[in-house]
Amino acid sequence: MSSNDFLPQTTLVLDVGKNLDFLLAKLNQVNLGNKPSFGQILLASPPGQKTKIFAKLPESFKHLEIAEIQSLRLDLFPFLHKPYLAYLPSDAPYSPPQMDFGADLEKHPLFIQPWVPFLKTSDSEWARGVYLSLGWISTPKLLQKMDLINGFSLRDLERSIRNAHTEIPYFSASASESLNGKPPVPQGQPTLTKASRVLALVPHFNCEEWLEQCLYSLVHQTRLPENIVVMDDCSTHSPLEIVKKFPSVALFRSPENVGPYRLLQSMIDQTQFDGYMFQDSDDWSSLDRLELLLREAETGCADWVGSQEIVYFSDAIHTLRYPLILKDSPQSLMRYPFCYSSSLISRSFFKHLGGFASGLRFSGDFEFFSRAIFAGKVINLDRYCYHRRVRKDSLITSEETGLASHSRKEVDSQIEVKKAANHVLRSKGFAPLLEPIKTAPPIRFQHLTGPQLI
Repeated sequence: MSSNDFLPQTTLVLDVGKNLDFLLAKLNQVNLGNKPSFGQILLASPPGQKTKIFAKLPESFKHLEIAEIQSLRLDLFPFLHKPYLAYLPSDAPYSPPQMDFGADLEKHPLFIQPWVPFLKTSDSEWARGVYLSLGWISTPKLLQKMDLINGFSLRDLERSIRNAHTEIPYFSASASESLNGKPPVPQGQPTLTKASRVLALVPHFNCEEWLEQCLYSLVHQTRLPENIVVMDDCSTHSPLEIVKKFPSVALFRSPENVGPYRLLQSMIDQTQFDGYMFQDSDDWSSLDRLELLLREAETGCADWVGSQEIVYFSDAIHTLRYPLILKDSPQSLMRYPFCYSSSLISRSFFKHLGGFASGLRFSGDFEFFSRAIFAGKVINLDRYCYHRRVRKDSLITSEETGLASHSRKEVDSQIEVKKAANHVLRSKGFAPLLEPIKTAPPIRFQHLTGPQLI
């Protein structure tokens, strides 16, 4: 469904907030936006403010409905006369929504699509957007499903859904202002196609709080992976009961804590799939992620395909729009121009590179990428398909292994030295050094539940 079809069927709800000038600026942007316009525009105000707000509205906006909201579910729902809902918090910027759903809406009467402003960059550049809050697109049924009392940004909505133990699928959102037409015809021989057999890999360590949301997003993909496996890294408590809620998901447990890259490499070594899709156990995916990654891999003849990501901090949301084609340029403004956990990578490419540096407990993704750009085609899908949660005491935030820690800087410097050496070798016409900088032997997993991997 395109924006032209979607907008007339959508109610735009603008949370008024305290800054009326900001609201008026948004209303002017709405009038200048895409045609056709929204089917209905509704202003949501705090109780007792309707008369005051109406008096300050210019004549051109006097026709708009104003609803005084104490509870979104009780007070807003009766005003919604269209099948779809676009909600924008008072402190969220307005941008013309691009509603280009790849999934069949009739199969998903309840969904969430992030409302992300476009970051104007070229295909070779990257950009970061930082927002106190962002809007979202759904259906009025969301208000019936959730007991939303006050206005909710995208970040707060996710937290409320998780706390209520309610699972709702997310749709991907375009990261580009101009939509592409039909996918191009592949130029060359793709290593991954829409028919490829894919294993979804979820390394897990003490992430029980978020694992259910993670797995829900994988078992409801529009194009299901052939198998999904959780590899528990000897957590304090095994996530057995959580995984049992998803009969199609397998759970394997490591006898010792070894770090994510040794878990991943051991599982890849012990299976025979065409491609491997990654996801951290405290993150979640759009339900069309694998379908879109496979299509992009086939049409782009790529060995590795990632996606754009939305990053959830405790007090803000960051949107990261990465370069679409990643090359081995020695100069880069961004050290990590990819999100490895959003990726789909072919098995043949893994074998060619010798796999992950399984002897590393952190920075293994950066190390793998630093070799990959010399050996194959690495690209990013131009859609937000991956939702990443930044939390306390993870590998990238803890004092021992975080991005600012001494131990990580030491490992990363070794990676940079090898990367620089490969640039020199390439410039002189020699083959780059592709072997991992540190490896460890595979581990023997204990199979706890779910199907055997085939």
